[in-house]
Amino acid sequence: MSTRATHVLNRALLVAILGAIAWFVLTTPTRSPPGEQATAPAQAPPAQVAQVPTPGPVAPPAGRTPVLAAAAGRVEKLYFSQGGGGISAYVRSPDGRWIYYYAHLDRYAPGLAEGQQVQRGTALGFVGSTGNASPEAPHLHFAINAMEPGEHWWEGRAVNPYPLLTGRGGSH
Repeated sequence: MSTRATHVLNRALLVAILGAIAWFVLTTPTRSPPGEQATAPAQAPPAQVAQVPTPGPVAPPAGRTPVLAAAAGRVEKLYFSQGGGGISAYVRSPDGRWIYYYAHLDRYAPGLAEGQQVQRGTALGFVGSTGNASPEAPHLHFAINAMEPGEHWWEGRAVNPYPLLTGRGGSH
């Protein structure tokens, strides 16, 4: 992989991790599709998120920053929710144990389709602010749900994605 491609992949994963940490701190899991769930309890305490150095602007440019698959899998659902995650993609891991959720996309990558196999680093779409995201703050909402056999794409149990993405654990 070229140095440029590695830089783009690392930046995309950093955006995914930061979005996932914010999501994990601020959301309340429900059994409804993740794109339809409430984003924070009415009386949520202030979030305590560690400072993470970034190589550039915190908010990536909408429509120009690619969203890359954090892990291999199969595109299970391409979904739109006006009041939730907007343009979103759900990718199920090859072993079926995880759903990777990418939301608030500006648009999908050309040719992306349900049932498509993707590898880590495959372009899924572009950072945006669709759904209930602020147009002034384009971002990637990334989440990982642990799945039991037979659970649908909107089900599962939300897990902290950081240990999984850094290789520091995270068992089902």
